[in-house]
Amino acid sequence: MQIKTNYWSQDTALTLGTYTTPNTIYLKTDGKVGINTTSPATQLHIITTTEQLRLGYDGSNYLSTTVNSTGSTTFALTGTTPDFTFSQKVLFDAPVRLKGYTVATLPTGVTGYCAYVTDALVPVSLATVA
Repeated sequence: MQIKTNYWSQDTALTLGTYTTPNTIYLKTDGKVGINTTSPATQLHIITTTEQLRLGYDGSNYLSTTVNSTGSTTFALTGTTPDFTFSQKVLFDAPVRLKGYTVATLPTGVTGYCAYVTDALVPVSLATVA
């Protein structure tokens, strides 16, 4: 393992890596951390082509996230009975797709109706619009 510091650098505080893969973990003086990148754009910036982030309760119950080369993002839950729970309302700024079906956009001002999946074989009610 190599541990390097650069006293003369204005932005590099510490780099960790091996002889064959230097700069695996890169810590800048502004507190930004890069994993597989020497120029982190945010507080934690991870670059890899496989699972980028795993948050877990233990080794059997976790959320993993992956962003592919087109920008599509996968949130995958693993566990005995995994569910997504949102404690606040969720806002979408783009069309929502459920298992390949598109949710219809209701006309502005329409209230008291249910949003539904437009290209499903059987309409699927989602929620009443307030």
